[in-house]
Amino acid sequence: MHALLNFALQAPAADGMPEHGQSLAFLVTVVIFAMVMGLVLKRKITERFAILWMGIAFALMIAASIGYKYLFRIAKVFGIPNAPSALFLLAIFGLTLLVIELFTWVSKLNERSRILSQQLAILRDELEREIAKNRSAHEAGDVIGDSDDEPPVKTLAN
Repeated sequence: MHALLNFALQAPAADGMPEHGQSLAFLVTVVIFAMVMGLVLKRKITERFAILWMGIAFALMIAASIGYKYLFRIAKVFGIPNAPSALFLLAIFGLTLLVIELFTWVSKLNERSRILSQQLAILRDELEREIAKNRSAHEAGDVIGDSDDEPPVKTLAN
């Protein structure tokens, strides 16, 4: 218990952050980077999102290792009294940009799905008309007594 209390009350480094806090932030970003790499290697993430997430993980690693001490300066410049609040502000801005990117991608996919559905409906209608035309021609030939040696056309509708 005494060691844990000493660790929690460790004196801050020259930049105002305890060294274990910066180390923890770096370790968390390394874990995130490793998870993203694992998902990319397993092909659970498409190439487009792999590049995006690799960029995010790399930016987090750089920010945690080099830029963490600048967080206090950024907070001071913007008049934010608490540096973690500045971190949350930056995270909210970053997540907002990510959500906007995802919504544009989903919107594009919805439009493509709508167009494909319309094209499928048109093709299905043309196929049904062609089948009906062939059936009526075939039935007209049977009534007259003509016997065609052609086998009937097999389709999805039959």
